Amino acid sequence: MVAEMQAEGPLVKRCVYEDVVPALKTWKAAGKRLVIYSSGSVAAQKLLFTHSVCGDVLHLFDGHFDTGVGPKVESESYSTILRRLRCDPARVLFVTDLAKEAWAARAAGVHVVVSVREGTAPLSAEDEATFPTVTSFAQLLQAPAKKARSGGEEEARAREDESEQEGSGDEGEGEEEEKDGSEGREEKDKD
Repeated sequence: MVAEMQAEGPLVKRCVYEDVVPALKTWKAAGKRLVIYSSGSVAAQKLLFTHSVCGDVLHLFDGHFDTGVGPKVESESYSTILRRLRCDPARVLFVTDLAKEAWAARAAGVHVVVSVREGTAPLSAEDEATFPTVTSFAQLLQAPAKKARSGGEEEARAREDESEQEGSGDEGEGEEEEKDGSEGREEKDKD
């Protein structure tokens, strides 16, 4: 979700990809819980989203998690977050840009989408065959992805159910009930 930093007066503002905030607003308006799980501290997350180039978007998030719950590459970290949120993993979408995080979240029963942006690490053939990918959060607002973590109609049905629970990731990106940093469905945010 975070693209770059820009200097502006005495503050350094963090940029977010232009497609992220509209998606977050859409999910929030639909009553989705948006939660971030990021490698950045909770304090840093709040500072970033209070002073983003899109203005103060902190109000869009219902919760923040950092690596105090555990490493983002371990499934137990996601299970801990799910317990704290009292949330069914089948109703959570985690958006990340790192395959290791995707595998860990999947092992905890969470639906996962991998965000592929310029400069992100390439995915293996197995990663690409396992996880749906998007290049824009706008794609998450469209019809359910056809490529699925378990393949076939079961995943398409699960994604349709998820669309009733949207959220985001920090390309680690959020928990939507979507767990983002970046960022509804419970989406986890990552850096």
